[in-house]
Amino acid sequence: MNEPSPPPHVAPSCGDSSIDELMVWDRLELQARHANRLQRGLESFSRDWLNSPAALEHPQLSCWIGLRLHAPVPAALDSAALPAGVKALWQGWLQYDAAEFPAAQSLFLQAWEAVAKPGETVWCTEAANAALGLGKTHTRSGHWSSARGWLLHAAAVARCIGDESLCFKAYGALGELLLRAGQASHGFSCLDMAYHLLPAGSGQRARQLNYMGSALRRLGEPLRAESALMMSFHMARDQGDVASQWHALARLQFVALDAQSPVDKTMRLQESLSLDQAAPAVARGFWQLGLARARFQMKPDGAELATVGEQLRDAMQIFANGCLPMEYCWAALWLHRVCGDAEPWLAAREAVLRLMRMPELPPPRCPGVLDETLATLPLATTNGFIELLSLPSDLEQLESLDSLFFI
Repeated sequence: MNEPSPPPHVAPSCGDSSIDELMVWDRLELQARHANRLQRGLESFSRDWLNSPAALEHPQLSCWIGLRLHAPVPAALDSAALPAGVKALWQGWLQYDAAEFPAAQSLFLQAWEAVAKPGETVWCTEAANAALGLGKTHTRSGHWSSARGWLLHAAAVARCIGDESLCFKAYGALGELLLRAGQASHGFSCLDMAYHLLPAGSGQRARQLNYMGSALRRLGEPLRAESALMMSFHMARDQGDVASQWHALARLQFVALDAQSPVDKTMRLQESLSLDQAAPAVARGFWQLGLARARFQMKPDGAELATVGEQLRDAMQIFANGCLPMEYCWAALWLHRVCGDAEPWLAAREAVLRLMRMPELPPPRCPGVLDETLATLPLATTNGFIELLSLPSDLEQLESLDSLFFI
């Protein structure tokens, strides 16, 4: 549900010396209005404002909002006055959202080094945000132990400076990491914490319910997982959140896969969604891969088996268009299992290796002891995605690769 557009900015008309003070006060009130909504995950107000003529009157505020939304600011706004570290952080998130993970990690490191002080904890939003970005890029490259360190640091700093928005993002990212690393119960705890950090009326509830659904599936609770995902789907539909609808649909497909149940429900839900390119590639790819595997569960032969192969190739193309080599490689392994075609997987290995070779940056010491249990959990000492580099010996081993992905 979109919020009403903000009222137009009206400059004070008085002619005395208080005019400048009133204008400064007006800017502070405007920033507080945006900060309040952004902390609650209600982004439509700020997105609409950022694309309005009023944004041109407040270039620094526009850049501040653009960074928090990971949104490019209109070219008419000059961001040259921003600190170099802030610019690097902003560009890093834009690169991350475009799946350009090596470039994103380099920019996050620049942002971190711009504020970090050797041997000291820097208590500021930029430090927590840069640590969050470094944690997420290390997750994507399979360096899970380092990812954990960066994310724990981000969560601790965000918690201590009272940035609830960054705090729930950090715990959400920790939950994702721990699910990938096979620590399902601790992953659920992090995602549950992230969900309960959301303020009342948050626009992020549908997204967080999807993540909870993934955790419940890993814990072997399909009914609770389905309930959370169906709630997410309908909540996201009411809010016009197409991305969260697709993520719910993809996760429901994998719940159905585990139960070896018909996929009629997910097909009916899909009919209410558009198949256009605006939908998130990762969710559409997961959904297509799930459909192919559901058909393969029925032990097809002949033309039906060829259809499974086509569905898998469709999933691979979606992942390729989204610049997601790990997911592409996963689908290619399934194609080899179904059709005996190893060529796409052999080609995918090179892209996987490039991500795995991203530098592993040692995280700083985590301040505080609140997350000490998470800090000592045993994680893989090798790269988390190393299993994608060899052909599984049997179907059970292939199915075990599901745990490497946030689904």
